[in-house]
Order: sequence, then C-alpha cells, then structure tokens
Amino acid sequence: MNRFLVIGVVAALLLASAVGGFRAAQSPSAPTMQAVDETLELRLQELGLTEDQIQDTIVAGVEAFIEQQQQAQRDAQRQQQDAAASRLRPASVEDDFIRGAEDAEFSMIEYSDFECPFCKRFHDTAVSFTRNNEEVNWVHRHFPLPNHNPQALQAAVGAECVGHDQGSEAYWAFNDRYYETTRSGGRGMPDQSVLDLMMESGMAEADAEACLNDIEMQARVEAMQEEGQDSGVTGTPGIFIRHNPTGQVTRIPGAVPLPDLQNRFEQFQQQVAG
Repeated sequence: MNRFLVIGVVAALLLASAVGGFRAAQSPSAPTMQAVDETLELRLQELGLTEDQIQDTIVAGVEAFIEQQQQAQRDAQRQQQDAAASRLRPASVEDDFIRGAEDAEFSMIEYSDFECPFCKRFHDTAVSFTRNNEEVNWVHRHFPLPNHNPQALQAAVGAECVGHDQGSEAYWAFNDRYYETTRSGGRGMPDQSVLDLMMESGMAEADAEACLNDIEMQARVEAMQEEGQDSGVTGTPGIFIRHNPTGQVTRIPGAVPLPDLQNRFEQFQQQVAG
C-alpha cells in the first residue's frame, strides 16, 4: 500500500484522537484516548503492516499531524496579522512628516523607537531604500518602548516639536542626527541632550523647553503608539509598505537588510500589479 496513504490514515486517526480527547473531557460517555490508540493500531494491523512498519508509520503520521497543526497555527496568525495591518492609517500630510514625494504610489510606514538599536540600524537602510525607489515615500511614526523611557519618549516628543516648529525638513534632519549619534538602549546621545538637539534644529530654548512638557505633544506620540498597536505592531521597528491607490499593505519583519527589503518590495509590486 502507498506509504503516504497510510501516513494520511494515521494523521486522520490522530485528528480523531484529538477530537475524541476533547469530547472525553466534555462527556463521560465519550471514547477514551486509550480506546482511540487501540483503534489506531488495529487499523494499521488490518492494512497488513508488520510491527516495525506500524511503529515507523505511526511516527511519520505523528510528525505529519504535528506539521499540519503548526501550519494551521501559522495560517491563523498570518490572518490575524493581515487583519490588523488592514487597519493601518494611510500617510497624511496633515498628520505625518513625509520624506519623499507626498503623492508617491507607495508609502513605507515605520513605527520606531529612537532608542531601539534595531531602529538605529534600520534607519540607514531606510534612507538608502527610499533614495533608490522614487515611487516610495517614508513616514516615521513614534513607538517608544517602556524599557527605553524616559529617553525614547522625550526624543519622540522633541522630534514632533521640531517638526511642528521648523517644518518637515527639520524633522527629518533631527531624526537623522539622533539615530546617528544615540548610544541606544535608553542611554541617549553622549554629548548633547534632546533639548540641545532641538535648539540645534532651530528652536528657541524657551520654546523647546515648553514643547517638551506640552501635554498635547505627548498625547500625539501616545496616539501614534496606539495606532501602531491596533495595526499589529508589537516591537520596533514595525514596518509596513502600503500601496496607496488600492490600500493593500505588506508587513516587513523588522530591521531587514537592504537587499531583503528591496526584494520584498519588488514582490509586493508584482502582487499589486496582479
């Protein structure tokens, strides 16, 4: 008999075993796991297998069953992630600082923590990627992690203050400078504070100090973090590429290297093109 057919029988019987075990827990009259195991071995004997073949086939069937269950879990997780990603807020000139063409076909939307070492590493990758792909703009949103606070939150608020006071170009210059110099991990920059960098970016000292303590600016950062969580972000950097005409979204799994990012983007391009 075809070995794969036998393995399929074993997998089916194991599924019945799992269901039987659940029912046994629910009802005293349901078949026990021992009875199901005995049924499994009896069915294999009826197929004419030797003892060794029975053992080998059971092992293979168990492995096939486990893989089936793991694949089902992966599929369910992927569906949950896709559903969350569909709630991603589009790039907006009213609510975001956009690097690149505002009307670009694609947006790379990054939820980031200024003190995350992976975000620091990815920043250079993102600069090169958007430089190489003019059809992609870049949106940087804040997701300061609790274990990097208060430094990460202060840097996020500082960036927002600079952007609202000095404009988009100054916002991105602040980002570049911060990621370039921070030691990461909540330790900040070695030779200057967030306030110093805000002033270096063009803000008056009094305005910079007031903005760092502005409740509305802090609430803006917190709102971005909540949006990220609603879109499935659990760590940083949380990266998505969105096709703006159709709203289709693909997730990028963290701080991938530039070639990997480029490859994933090109695959997404092909997907949206149909």
